[in-house]
Amino acid sequence: MESRYSNAFVSKLLKEVAAAYEVTGEDRFRIRAYQNAATAIEHATSEVKDLWEEGKLTEIPGIGSSIAGHLDEYFRTGKVRHFEASFNKLPGGMFGLFGIHGIGAKTAYRLAKELNIKRREDSLEVVKKAALEGKISQIEGFGEQKEKEILEAIEKLKPNKEGRKRLLLPTASWVSEKISNYMRGIKEVLDIKPLGSLRRRVVTVGDIDFAVSTRSANKVIDHFVSFPDTSEILNKGDVKASILLKSGVRVDLMTEKPDAFGALLQHFTGSKAHNISLRKFALEKSYSLSEHGIKVKGKVKEFSDEESFYSFLGLAYIEPELREDSGEIEAAKVKKLPKLIELKDIRGDLHLHTNFSDGNNTLDEMVKKAREFKYEYIGISDHAPSINSRGEKEVLSLINKTKKHIESINNSNDSMRVLFGYEVNILTDVSVSLPDDYLKILDYAIGSIHTSFNQSKEKITERLTYAIKNPYIGFIAHPSGRLLEQRDSYEVDWEKVFKEVLERNKILEINAHPERLDLPDMLVREAVKKGVKLIINTDAHDLEDYSLMRYGIDVARRGWVESRSVVNTLPLKEFLKVFSRKFL
Repeated sequence: MESRYSNAFVSKLLKEVAAAYEVTGEDRFRIRAYQNAATAIEHATSEVKDLWEEGKLTEIPGIGSSIAGHLDEYFRTGKVRHFEASFNKLPGGMFGLFGIHGIGAKTAYRLAKELNIKRREDSLEVVKKAALEGKISQIEGFGEQKEKEILEAIEKLKPNKEGRKRLLLPTASWVSEKISNYMRGIKEVLDIKPLGSLRRRVVTVGDIDFAVSTRSANKVIDHFVSFPDTSEILNKGDVKASILLKSGVRVDLMTEKPDAFGALLQHFTGSKAHNISLRKFALEKSYSLSEHGIKVKGKVKEFSDEESFYSFLGLAYIEPELREDSGEIEAAKVKKLPKLIELKDIRGDLHLHTNFSDGNNTLDEMVKKAREFKYEYIGISDHAPSINSRGEKEVLSLINKTKKHIESINNSNDSMRVLFGYEVNILTDVSVSLPDDYLKILDYAIGSIHTSFNQSKEKITERLTYAIKNPYIGFIAHPSGRLLEQRDSYEVDWEKVFKEVLERNKILEINAHPERLDLPDMLVREAVKKGVKLIINTDAHDLEDYSLMRYGIDVARRGWVESRSVVNTLPLKEFLKVFSRKFL
């Protein structure tokens, strides 16, 4: 029987909490937080209980202080009172239907309620029997086709996704870093680098691949297959090996002598299209490329690093993120590649949430954490309070209270400037959730779409452009609306959006939160080509989220972005000049 403290069990528990929240109408950000935490634990290379014992729960991507506190209670007592209270509001039978294709949280709830399924153990049998008897099709909103699909899914008992799931970039990075640190524990590993989509920093990653520079391949391979979280050794050769982790992630490792390490890195980093184009370019010079080096007049020339490999071909060094066959080889020929933005260029974060709305920490805690990052400025931008539910006087009072709090922080410490903003919803009726009379009191406002993602392309575009035209909204957050592995981007006329942003001197965000990474890199590149300015923010809802900035940088780099295109790389005085012109 599966342990109640195994990664799989804990992951399932958190997924059920997220489902319970979805049915009971909890905040969507809290739901996503539990879904992300469940996925991170599912793919963790270490047992989550071991990490808890070591006090390292928050080292897992997606585990913030709030969820870590609940897991602490779980590992200490075997239960979480808050979780049980959530479950007790719902029919137990709904929890036995998860993992069945086509049955989400709300569908599971409807079936359990309508068919009076009280125990999860009875769920499959009761639903299958009801489908065979034609009872599900009689439930409002289901119909015969849905009934047929549910019956087929139960009979096949297949999960939602075939094969291994792709990992979100932060999860893949965390797994990669753990294995890299383990491998560096022996002196025979002279260098180790990830390969493929992970090294190119693609937003989702399949298998994880490594290249190791060594003069002792056998010792490196033996060490690799002894990685503590290995569930199965898939193959083991003299220079290569593959393992399957307990999380189900496959990891491949190949070794090469130091003198030829650069060629191996180059060969297994670029996309297939990049490598094909590079081979064609080399053939024009009568060169032949391989993982071992460049063959010139029948003799293979080795390269210890990638810079010398590209240089030998007469090309400027092409950063891994650019190796997608999207013009990088042509730019490298004439030394016109961009000087890509780096994490160290960022001087502030303007999309931060506190427990005033849906964050987990106080304003003071978020400010203190930002100082640890040595930021010159930050922006507190909670979701705007609702006038409909709170009333005009209360909302105005809340704005003034927060404004005074932030002013007192700025007056007491000049090492970092704190700006006061709100994230306002761009509503379905083409308006925003807070009137201009309130927005103008703030230092800035962010416009975001959070509802009705299935509207027409024309309507979504109208909503975005309306917000861009608002004089008090400075930038649009997570502009495409996508949630990786959960929801596709909505349809937008980007030409119109980019045109409006440029005409109004506004900004588009690259949101660094793991499930968003939005704008997507292809749109980032289009925006920059047109001269659109960007801002990279974490959308932090927790202290740990500050560290997510690097993933926004990854997206920017894949979009060919230089620091000059990103406003929060500016020093404080220059930033405030831009900021005051745009937002005040």
